[in-house]
Amino acid sequence: KNHINPAMGAIKLDMLDAHTIQKFYNNLGKERDGKPALSAKTIKNIHGVLHKALSQAVMIGYIRSNPADACTLPRIVQKDIKPLDEDATASFLEAIKGHPYETVFLVTLFTGMRQGEVLGLTWDCVDLDSGIITINKQIQKETGGGSVYHLVPTKNSKGRTITPAVPHSLLFPRSALRNGFGLYIVKHRLPARLFANQLGVLDQSRRIGRLAGNLL
Repeated sequence: KNHINPAMGAIKLDMLDAHTIQKFYNNLGKERDGKPALSAKTIKNIHGVLHKALSQAVMIGYIRSNPADACTLPRIVQKDIKPLDEDATASFLEAIKGHPYETVFLVTLFTGMRQGEVLGLTWDCVDLDSGIITINKQIQKETGGGSVYHLVPTKNSKGRTITPAVPHSLLFPRSALRNGFGLYIVKHRLPARLFANQLGVLDQSRRIGRLAGNLL
């Protein structure tokens, strides 16, 4: 819709060749008309959509072979993770004081949990007496777009336990239990997610990620 159709929607299926698709991928990786270049991962995702559609066209008999098979995708380079130093950590903690997502940021900072794991954390996995957190699920967006999220097992399907680097009372203050989280659990009688709002709707991970970047 946003990339494939504008670039190749007018090309007849039997006229679409590997050279055209490769040029399309190459252009996606460049800054054009004031639009930023797309990441290698995004280009790979776009390739997945196009390749699947063309494979279906082959199965139906519209074309003999899939021209996307011959294309080369940009290499995905994993960025080095640079942890915050003491000064940056202190500045970040000061910046998030009183922020609606302060607890989300604190848990992420002091546990090293992945974003999906933090947003998928449920109260039954937090031992407020020992301070131990059990990680056995994560929030995952439903494939195919939209804004539907599900709780799914972690990548290796094995749970793990961690003890935060700071006292758990700082991450999960009793006031949070009194001022909404606890009420939500009692009302719905289920292991509510820590970071669902009062309607139980997911606070979208991209929004939280952007907020954290802005605060830094």
